[in-house]
Amino acid sequence: MIRNRNGKRVLILGIDALSPSLLERYIEDLPNIRKLMNTGYYHKLGSVNPPQSPVVWRSFATGNNPGNHGLFDFIYRDPGDYLPRLSFSKVFSRSGNAFKSRLNRNLWGKTFWERLSEHGIKSVVLWAPTSFPPDRIKGRLISGMGVPDIRGMLGSYTYVTSREYPKEDRVPENTVFVKKDGGGFSFDLEGPSFLKSGKIIYSAVRLNAVIKGEGEVLIKTPEREIVLRKKEWSGWISLKFKMGSGRRVSGICRLYLIRTDPEIELYISPFNIDPSGAVYPLSSPGSFAKKLFKKYGYYSTLGMPYDTKAVDEGVLSDEAFLELSESIYSFRKQVYLEQLKTAEKGLVFGYFEILDIIQHMFWRFMDESGSKKAVAEENDYKDTIRDCYRKIDGLIGETVSLLNDDDVLIVVSDHGFSSFKKAVHLNSWLRSEGYLKIAEDKTEGGVLFKDVDWDSTKAYALGFGGIYINLKGREKFGCVQPSDEYNRIREQIKDKLESWSDPATGSRILNGAYLNDEIFAGEHLSESPDLYCGFNLGYRASWQTAIGGAPVSLLEDNMKKWRGDHIMDAVLLPGVIISNRQFDDNSPDIIDIAPTVMELFGVENDDVFDGKSLLSGKRISK
Repeated sequence: MIRNRNGKRVLILGIDALSPSLLERYIEDLPNIRKLMNTGYYHKLGSVNPPQSPVVWRSFATGNNPGNHGLFDFIYRDPGDYLPRLSFSKVFSRSGNAFKSRLNRNLWGKTFWERLSEHGIKSVVLWAPTSFPPDRIKGRLISGMGVPDIRGMLGSYTYVTSREYPKEDRVPENTVFVKKDGGGFSFDLEGPSFLKSGKIIYSAVRLNAVIKGEGEVLIKTPEREIVLRKKEWSGWISLKFKMGSGRRVSGICRLYLIRTDPEIELYISPFNIDPSGAVYPLSSPGSFAKKLFKKYGYYSTLGMPYDTKAVDEGVLSDEAFLELSESIYSFRKQVYLEQLKTAEKGLVFGYFEILDIIQHMFWRFMDESGSKKAVAEENDYKDTIRDCYRKIDGLIGETVSLLNDDDVLIVVSDHGFSSFKKAVHLNSWLRSEGYLKIAEDKTEGGVLFKDVDWDSTKAYALGFGGIYINLKGREKFGCVQPSDEYNRIREQIKDKLESWSDPATGSRILNGAYLNDEIFAGEHLSESPDLYCGFNLGYRASWQTAIGGAPVSLLEDNMKKWRGDHIMDAVLLPGVIISNRQFDDNSPDIIDIAPTVMELFGVENDDVFDGKSLLSGKRISK
């Protein structure tokens, strides 16, 4: 057993969506990764179902399957009202200014960096998904995926425009309409809400703008003036929102002037929590986030900072999105490398999401065949994904250059990636098979289960692949009897799903349909979906399914810019593990990393992991 206490370090680079298929395809362009693979350890890494980033990274952090840590999807439902909710949003009260007292910090199980802290071992943890509220550790941690905006939500942009939309056109969400008035315009930006005399009041800040000429606008905030030029990003701007009783909440945002002629079009990013005086805790200790601000200035604090929705809705161009993404990545890389240089011992974990985001949004430009005569050969973005792999290769090279002789480096990804060609409307399929009932006067079911007849519904879908039985005694209007009827319906749905084929191609839509007790185990099993759909490559649950919609069609061609994905069967899209340390294990899994790190530090632990150590092949327990 390696005892790694005296100045030795374990470094983990978490690269979201580093895909083995593309890694091997681009390997000649990746000299640092190639060298590490050839001299160390490289293997495909088993993921977990469902292969969604927060679920898999929580499994990585706890060493346990979702049945033991309790996070199953981006979306969860309360059986008391069936309504979908974001998993992260349950941390907040509706007014967006307080935590619900009934929740604690170990919402989804204990992480291995918390366990290391209990043994006096320091950690530096940077932007780990599901680490909000921040885990209290010995060392330094800044929260990642899950950190809200100042409204207590996951973040939504504002689109300011003087355009007039025809009735048939879809207007982007959070659009603020303005009129040119003598070469200027004004608008209010909505901020966080607060309670006053029992009513929810929304704060706002007024901004005034003067058009200085073609392609230039002067923006006046209550505290400063900013000149914006066409197709240029502003720096971070701080805005203070009055919350009643003299209290103010500060949020930061960036602006991007799309055009001034013939119409005004202005993008404003979600209001990030101001790290100089955070309304919610961002780090452990709390001073760490502020120290980063003092050293680097304002920076993105939002847990999901890459605004893909603005691209999908046609507000941000691909060029503007890439500039935004690069600025976020560059800052985080700078912080990671500085923290790595100063960490003399213990754990250093840095998480990078950019590869996942770029593959989601730029897969549509990629030649999937690998041929020299690419279908997308003439576009400007055909090499964007390859370039991002090169970027990650450079990050790994710089990390290797900072290693000490005894350091252990582990590069790990949560899943691979594939094309997302067709969206699957699971509620529509359940309806077609007689398991879900819609009101007789409706041709389709609206989102949030608006038109569902619950008294006659036996099953419904929610999230990105979960199916729930409308169980009596659990769901509010449950009609399926526990035990025999429940098991019979689950088996029926499983069998029918596994034989469901795409009429256009004859291909099976699912690689496998899984009963919850086939893929989950542990104290939170009862909170999981009753079945989970493991989609074949190219298919994925639709956005409408995720929030309880049931369109007329069962399948729909994916015409969105979000054309790559990974929420398919986990066995089809493994991640990767690359290390400078040799391991003998030929079947590593994402849940094996936590017990491996514990053994690298020589820690005996009373708690049992679902995963095994890659060093000893044994679970770490007394």
